[in-house]
Amino acid sequence: MKRVIISTFFAFTGATFATPPPVGPYGDRPRAIATYAPRPAYPFSARSRHLQGRGIFILYVRPDGTVASVEVAKSTGHTELDESGVAALRKWRFRSGTVKKVNIPLTFTMQGSNTTET
Repeated sequence: MKRVIISTFFAFTGATFATPPPVGPYGDRPRAIATYAPRPAYPFSARSRHLQGRGIFILYVRPDGTVASVEVAKSTGHTELDESGVAALRKWRFRSGTVKKVNIPLTFTMQGSNTTET
């Protein structure tokens, strides 16, 4: 049985990515200042082709806490995964006036084996 895992990382080391870690104005993690943060869907078409990837997305946030736009700073390597990430991140909401720009790393990964159950 295969297990599909979507990992959304809100903290990472600078050695992994060239962009700064995702933080708010006082060093807060995005999850701490986000009031609504849905995870991206892992599209069936991507899962069926075993597509995986890591990317970094930049959220530009309005003063009221809604996301004005999402930029793909580093692609996952697959358009469908990028599009899924952008669609979910557009829905994020933050506390008003807490942040203007946030870097969010996303990882889409499949783990498990092709063993059959008996």
